Amino acid sequence: MEQFLRLVSGIHEADHRRNGRSREAETRATTAWVLGQMLHILHPIMPYITEELWRQFVGGKNMLIAAKWPVLADTLVKKEAQAEITWLIRLISSVRTVRAELNVPAGGKIRLEIKDANTTTQKHLTTHANVIERMARLSGNPVSPNTCRKVPRRRLSTKRH
Repeated sequence: MEQFLRLVSGIHEADHRRNGRSREAETRATTAWVLGQMLHILHPIMPYITEELWRQFVGGKNMLIAAKWPVLADTLVKKEAQAEITWLIRLISSVRTVRAELNVPAGGKIRLEIKDANTTTQKHLTTHANVIERMARLSGNPVSPNTCRKVPRRRLSTKRH
């Protein structure tokens, strides 16, 4: 959930910077739906808290305990989107791991260089540039003419040997 909220906040930031609200309404609706589903799932474990949140969220119309258990349609699962978000989370986690291993200060910005980026990786980097830059604390956009180039083998790698 934390990662979802961080990704969503990145979308809101990017939309506000562009002064466009093209994805904001969709993102808000999706976030509200996800929170509603989470309240359903958490209700058996924490009934009083989820019931209060549900009352405030929905406006006290119906009790959560009387609501139907969520059943998700298979059409809601998008394998490509799932793979893309998994890629994004793994990239940011890898950058954060390297930062921690090298004792880079929390406020310090680093440059990201991608070795032999294929077209899918370049597309993901372009699509999620703002989120990657913010969440991985990079100095500049991860996609620029000099970042998707060959890096000498002796440079740092996130692969474990």
